Amino acid sequence: MFEDFRRALIEGDTQALDLLMGNAARAGQPPHLLRDAVVDNTLLHVAADNGRVREWLATLALVREADVGVMPEMVAARNRLGRTALHVAAAQGDTDGVPLLIEAGADVNALDDLKLTPLDYAQIHAPEDVMQRLHVAGARTGDALVERPVPPDLMPTIVEAMYNVGSDEWKRLIQEAIADQVPVERLRYRGGHLLHVAAEEGLADECLKVLGPERATALVNEPNDHGEMPLHLAAFWGHTPSVQALIDAGADVHAVGRDHASAMHYAASHNCHDAAIVLIGAGAPCDLVNAEGLTPFGLAVRSQHHSMARLLHDALAQPAAPVSAGGRATVPAEAPAPAAMAMQPSPRHWQQVLQDAPSTTARAGSVSPRSVQSPSPMS
Repeated sequence: MFEDFRRALIEGDTQALDLLMGNAARAGQPPHLLRDAVVDNTLLHVAADNGRVREWLATLALVREADVGVMPEMVAARNRLGRTALHVAAAQGDTDGVPLLIEAGADVNALDDLKLTPLDYAQIHAPEDVMQRLHVAGARTGDALVERPVPPDLMPTIVEAMYNVGSDEWKRLIQEAIADQVPVERLRYRGGHLLHVAAEEGLADECLKVLGPERATALVNEPNDHGEMPLHLAAFWGHTPSVQALIDAGADVHAVGRDHASAMHYAASHNCHDAAIVLIGAGAPCDLVNAEGLTPFGLAVRSQHHSMARLLHDALAQPAAPVSAGGRATVPAEAPAPAAMAMQPSPRHWQQVLQDAPSTTARAGSVSPRSVQSPSPMS
C-alpha cells in the first residue's frame, strides 16, 4: 500500500489518493503510519521530497480532524537516517513545504544521525527565503547545537589568567571557548563557576560582558557548593562595580547563602561600605537574620565596624525608595514610599553618604580571596 500512496503522491493524482485513503480506512491502516522498507520514510517524507506537502496535508485533513495527535506524530517522525520531513523539505529547497511544516509544529532544530539540522541542509541548495523562514523560526546549525567537551585544563588556565592583574588573557580564553561551542557555563573551580571567581577578583562586571546576557542569566543566581552567590562574594570583598553589575544582570539581593546570610551580611562582615550602599540602593534588606540570629547591623556592631553600623542603622530608620526593574533605587516623583514598605533609604541620601564617608572597599589592603576558600559572614 505504501508504494501505491507514494506513486499517487509523486504524480499528484488526487483521485487515486482519495481512493487509497478509503482502502486504508477499511483495512485499518492509518496512512500517516505507513513506511517504506528502504530508509523507513513516511509518506510525509515522500511528500517533502517531491514538493507535495500541501497536497498530502490536504489529503489527511479528515484524519487530522478525527485525531488531533496525528500532526505532531507525523512531523516528528524520523526515517532510518534520523531525518524528519523538514530535513527533507529543506534539502529540496521547498518554499511551500518548509513553512507548512514549521506551522505544523516541526522541530526546526532536530538533529539527524549526522548531527545536522534542517538549516544545515537548506544552506546547501535552498533559496534565501527558505533559509530566512528557518531563521525566523529559530533554526540553528548542528555545529551551534552540539556541545563540545570541556577541556579539563581550561578553567584552571582561565582562573590563573584572572589572578594576573591587568591582563585580559582570561577574556580571550573565554571568548575562544564560546566560539568553539564549549559550554563555559559548566566550567567549575573549587565548587564555583566563572562568575564566582570573577566576583572574588573584582572582575564580575567585565566577565558578564564577555559571557553575554544568556549565559550571564544562567549563572548570576547559581550558588557555589557552599550556597554562596557571586553577589555574596563581590559584596564580601567590596568590589563595588562588580556588585552593581551583578545586580543589573539580575542578581537576587534577597538571596541567602552560607549560614543563611544575605549579600548585606557579607558586606557588613567585611566592612565594605560602598558595596553596602549599592546593595541598599538596590533594595537589599537590612533586617534579615542569619543563622546566628544577627542582622547585618548586629554583625557590624559585633565586629566593631562603626561606620558600617551607622550606615545600617540609618538604613533601618529611613523610608523605602522604590526599586526599578534594573535593580537601582529611583526617586519618587511625589509622595515618599509608605512606611509599610521595606525600610530602605532614598538614593539621594546614599549619594550623600557615599560622598561623605571614606571608601572602605576590601580590595585595597585586604586578604587575597585566593587565601579564603569560602568567606563566612559569621565572623
